[in-house]
Amino acid sequence: MRKLRAYFRLLKGKMLRDRMSPNRVAAGWAIGMFIGCSVPFGFQLVVSVPAAVLTKTSKIGATLGTFVTNPVTIFFIYPAQTWAVYRVLFGGSPELPSEWTWEAVKALAGRTEEIGRAHV
Repeated sequence: MRKLRAYFRLLKGKMLRDRMSPNRVAAGWAIGMFIGCSVPFGFQLVVSVPAAVLTKTSKIGATLGTFVTNPVTIFFIYPAQTWAVYRVLFGGSPELPSEWTWEAVKALAGRTEEIGRAHV
C-alpha cells in the first residue's frame, strides 16, 4: 500500500511540475478521453501515449484521460459508442442479416458505400 501511495505522489508531482501550458495538458487529456472511448480496452495506453508525443501534448494527461474506461464504466461506454457508430455509419436503420456469413458481410460492406452516398 505504501508503494502505491508513493507512486501516486510521484505522479502528482510530475503533473504539477509539468512545464506545459494548460492548453497542452487539456489537449492531452482530450486525446486520452477520445482514445479511451474509441480504442478497445487494453490497447488504449499503447495508442494514447504515442499520440500525445506526436501532437506534443501532455503524456500524463493522455494517460489519465484513457482511464475513463475501466472495468466498471466499460459496460456503459462500449454499448453507447456501438449504438452511436451504428447510427452514424448505417443511418440508424440497416437491414442486418439473420446469419453472419462472409457473403452477408460483403453485401453489408457494399451497402455502406451506398448509404454513405445517400447521406452526403
